[in-house]
Amino acid sequence: MDACRDVNQVPEGVSRLEILRSEPYGEFPNQEYEFFRQSCQHCTNAPCVAVCPTGASFIDKETGIVDVHKDLCVGCQYCIAVCPYRVRFIHPVHRTADKCNFCRDTNLANGKQPACVEACPTKALTFGDMNDPTS
Repeated sequence: MDACRDVNQVPEGVSRLEILRSEPYGEFPNQEYEFFRQSCQHCTNAPCVAVCPTGASFIDKETGIVDVHKDLCVGCQYCIAVCPYRVRFIHPVHRTADKCNFCRDTNLANGKQPACVEACPTKALTFGDMNDPTS
C-alpha cells in the first residue's frame, strides 16, 4: 500500500486498496491465512458512473478502467454510496472522489506496471488482459 500511496500521492488515512487477512484456519501451530486484495473492480456496468451527476466518474472506452475526472467532481459522494466494494473515498487534499485507477496517470503512463504489482513481495498480483497472455 505504501507503493501506491507514494506513486499516486495518496495521503495517510486513506487508501486506494486494502489487503484483508482471513481468519486463521488449520490446527495450531500449523495455522494459515489467506490474503485478499480489495480495490476497485472496474465494473463493466459501474454504478458509480451511472449515479455521477457531473460525468466525473467514467469508464475509459479504450482500457475499460473506471476513473474520475477530478476537474468535474464536486465531491457529492454519490459514487461512494453506491460502490458495492466500498473502495472509493474523498481525497482529503483535493476534496474529490478517488480510487484505484491502476496507476493510469503515473506508472501506466510511463509504460510500467501498477505500483502494487511492482511492489508485491510474493508476486501474487498481476496486471493485464486475462484473455491475452501477452498483455
